[in-house]
Amino acid sequence: MLFFGCRNPEKDYIYRSDLEEWERQGVVEVVPCFSKPGGGQRGRHVPDALWEGRDRVWDMLQNGGRIYVCGSAARLGRSSADMIKRIYIDRTEKTELEADDWLDEIKTAGSYVRDVY
Repeated sequence: MLFFGCRNPEKDYIYRSDLEEWERQGVVEVVPCFSKPGGGQRGRHVPDALWEGRDRVWDMLQNGGRIYVCGSAARLGRSSADMIKRIYIDRTEKTELEADDWLDEIKTAGSYVRDVY
């Protein structure tokens, strides 16, 4: 699963055609998140999409899948990691410290990958 964050689908959805083609091929499931979509539509951020899809995210992480997040370095990196830890705590009732250790493990294993710019 790729959670792809940008402001507007018409202005800065980079690699859109490639991502859509890879999704059609079954290579990746793309979850686009537009913080300022325009046209009166409400914005959506990657951490919110992670939480909305927490059942799928958790299943992916438990069954060898990979979660990728891509977007602005200003906020996405920390907020997405915090949400991944929140999902872990929600599912396991473990502590924040244990969630930190788990996050380090899944990063090292390549199960949770961030690309921020």
